[in-house]
Amino acid sequence: RLPEGAPRGPLTALPLSRVSGRVSRGATLAAFETLHPDGLAVKPVSWVVGEEGLSMLLGAGTVEERLLRLGFEKRWIERRRAAGEAFRLALFPAEAAEPATWDGIFNVVRETFPEAAPKVLARAGELRALPFAELQARATAGYLRGASYFEVNEAAMAGASEDSRYLSTARLASEQCEGRVEEVRGWLYHVLGLSDLFDGAGSTVLPDGRRGVGEFLIRNRRVADFGEAFAWVELTP
Repeated sequence: RLPEGAPRGPLTALPLSRVSGRVSRGATLAAFETLHPDGLAVKPVSWVVGEEGLSMLLGAGTVEERLLRLGFEKRWIERRRAAGEAFRLALFPAEAAEPATWDGIFNVVRETFPEAAPKVLARAGELRALPFAELQARATAGYLRGASYFEVNEAAMAGASEDSRYLSTARLASEQCEGRVEEVRGWLYHVLGLSDLFDGAGSTVLPDGRRGVGEFLIRNRRVADFGEAFAWVELTP
């Protein structure tokens, strides 16, 4: 069950195995109105963890140590803090979710992004087989014009960018985009949040290559929709 000091309410009656969690961040209260701070239209899908991840996030260690175990990159954490953003852990009842495997990702793409699905699914075999470093190198030498996925992503505001290198769903689906595997990987990076460390095994990966905790994908939604069966936990040092 939730540990002592966790918010009181309907969630406390549930065993931890029936609770899900998601780390979110923001500098304003509005950023915490939905599970993902960029909102429902831009980010219709959210990454969550189950009992294993919650045990880690509600346990010992600094916020940075716990976020690293969750698969976040140190440079990303530092940029969020420099922007004045705080980290919170959303707690809500567990529900059906797709595992963060390649099969799970492709299921989410089919169901949630039908306009992008043909180009993504056409590259499924290559995405499974090719290492991220190779795809990043192709993209940097090609359509990213010397930049990295990370750099282009960080220049976006609230999940949107005027930069044509930022492959939104509309840009990927357009006739102007060939849908090369490195472009599809860029879309997955920007829109679904598949970072450098994602390898399709269903769990987070630490920077040193060790396995972290299991992760899943669910529909993004307004936290008010959970009613009283929801709580934010401040993640502080």
